[in-house]
Amino acid sequence: MDPELTGIKPLRKRLGLTQHQLAAAAGVSQSLIAKVEAGLVDPSFSAGKQMLAALRSFERGQDPDAGALMERHVVVVKAEDKLKAAIRKMQAHGYSQLPVLDEMNVAGLLTEKSIVQNMDRINSKTLVAEIMEEAPPIVPMEAPRRVLAELLSHYNLILVKEKGRVKGIITKSDLLKSV
Repeated sequence: MDPELTGIKPLRKRLGLTQHQLAAAAGVSQSLIAKVEAGLVDPSFSAGKQMLAALRSFERGQDPDAGALMERHVVVVKAEDKLKAAIRKMQAHGYSQLPVLDEMNVAGLLTEKSIVQNMDRINSKTLVAEIMEEAPPIVPMEAPRRVLAELLSHYNLILVKEKGRVKGIITKSDLLKSV
């Protein structure tokens, strides 16, 4: 195990954090924190990096950043996808909104609201691009929680990019987990 990872428990305790609080800030499960602290498992590189980044931000007295708060599994649809297939994807994952990509670029946002508002013109040939909304805000991994909170007071979700690639998504519920 990485020597830095063996210092997670003492640092977490020194900062007065519970495993649950660290897990929420790092975007990992509390059980993973417990297993890493007990030396039972080596986390993936990204999970270890998230845990250490969250601890460092608490150590500096800062709020967790976008990289620590984001959900890494991002379900997307393509602008050229048939709308009916995109709706099935939303239903299968239980999401009310999905980012829309065109090539590797964020093109817009497909929401239940935009679908309902366009019900009268939807048919079997309707494409996602025809009813998608404007693209959501995109922030870097280092964006602080206060910036995310401000953006989420105006938008349904935020995408997180690193080196031009979508790496995560943040919704209001993700932000609430950090409280």
